[in-house]
Amino acid sequence: MASVPETSPTVQVIDDKVGAALHTMRLRAVDAYPTERARIDRGHMLALSGYVTLHDDGTAMVLSGSLPDTWYAVNGHCVCRDYAVAPHGRCKHRWAKALLTKAYTHLHQRSEEPLDDTACPYSFPETFTTFAATYIGHGEHINGVARKVDDREFYFTPEGLDTGGLCDYSEVALGPGIA
Repeated sequence: MASVPETSPTVQVIDDKVGAALHTMRLRAVDAYPTERARIDRGHMLALSGYVTLHDDGTAMVLSGSLPDTWYAVNGHCVCRDYAVAPHGRCKHRWAKALLTKAYTHLHQRSEEPLDDTACPYSFPETFTTFAATYIGHGEHINGVARKVDDREFYFTPEGLDTGGLCDYSEVALGPGIA
């Protein structure tokens, strides 16, 4: 069942710099997950077309590529039909959110421009310092909780464990914030 908010998000304009970063993230994803190339490519097109709206709490709304005016709420899950059969639930909507978040993160962390001038995937409200998250570094995908240490680091604790470790912002995919 698709999730449609009371007011539908609008299609975003993706500039050339973000488009280039999206292309880089797509290449990295295909390199890491070659068997998922078709979903990655479709997610890339959704993101490049501006069909992803990122929210401050780490969630996103992604416009369906096949159902006009249908937006899916994506946080660590998606309610599209493909989610149940995609490897580890990585449907094109989740790939679109992940690629765009990674692209903005890449630009934010590696740009020579002042940080105030560089797009950021989402800000970190003072009320959100802890997030449901998936560790995605080193080709692993481990669900757990990420606690913000600073703008570049998180302390990630895998589900079912009491201890974890520090990781870079680029190594975690943040889900909803935990107040």
